[in-house]
Amino acid sequence: NPEIFVLKGQNAMGTDFWIPSQNYLDNNNAYAPVPYSAFDIVATQNNTTITITPSNSIVGHTAGAAFTITLNEGQTYSATAASVLAAQHLQGSRVIADKPVAITIKDDLLNGGPFGGCSDLGGDQIVPTALLGTEYVAMKGFLNAPGDQIFVTAIQNGTAISQDGVAVTTINAGQTYRLGIAGTATYIQTSAPVYVLQLSGFGCEIGIDIIPPIICTGSFDVSFTRSTSEDMFINVMVRNGGQNGFLVNGSNAVITGGAFTAVPGTGGQWLSAQVSLPVGSYPQDTAIRVSNSTALFHLGLIHGGPGSGTRFGYFSNFARIDVNAQANAGNV
Repeated sequence: NPEIFVLKGQNAMGTDFWIPSQNYLDNNNAYAPVPYSAFDIVATQNNTTITITPSNSIVGHTAGAAFTITLNEGQTYSATAASVLAAQHLQGSRVIADKPVAITIKDDLLNGGPFGGCSDLGGDQIVPTALLGTEYVAMKGFLNAPGDQIFVTAIQNGTAISQDGVAVTTINAGQTYRLGIAGTATYIQTSAPVYVLQLSGFGCEIGIDIIPPIICTGSFDVSFTRSTSEDMFINVMVRNGGQNGFLVNGSNAVITGGAFTAVPGTGGQWLSAQVSLPVGSYPQDTAIRVSNSTALFHLGLIHGGPGSGTRFGYFSNFARIDVNAQANAGNV
């Protein structure tokens, strides 16, 4: 029951967070010790004052009651849900700090009953509200029906949500709305910044990950390592025009322009592709480098199998990339 936690470096640190979570699957209480969902806060400086408002009850604190803790550099506070029930998970909890902190979410041994009965770990490191966006593309994995699930968590009241260009609903700060993926990819647009969490995997084996906003973000170069001999797929998303610029370990024959299809609702502006990286070509412990010199892209990794577990994560730069140009008139 593995998972990968994609650490985001400087992009993970901030002072204002809302907690995204899935509220679809319970934690499987047939194990000892009983697994729960939680979020872990780590301080980066001494005497960091942190105010936590849990959306549902956590160990030692009741739902909706704000409380304050103080951490020194390297110390961690774990806010653990008081219940294994999906409805009592911690989506919409608020964390405010006076110095930068980083937060990891974890959802242990999720009961994949709707997908076939597996139990698997999910988790990720999240980003602060300053790095959220209003446009996202989620690309489908290999879960059994009902398939991948998307969880949109608002940080402002009156946040309108559209999927594939169609208005869906409006939610308030701290509320979470669940969406499915009908095709190979889906386009999510909101009227205010949101967290978007994706539940994906193989068969009934599950992983969870926050996905990056697509506007002014992305990477030109991403590297990762194959950790086992199990199946490995990458989901790649790029703006139309950049689909022919990909190299995988220097080869332009792995991710080709013909592999891409238009993301619904984007008017053909955004394209996505799902590419297999077979173990015969990329053995266990092989380093794999994906690059594109012409366009920023986002890359999600799904690694595992339908009976063994899923490692799911986005190896993308979540930070905004702003280009500023200045021209000065010279002497003629």
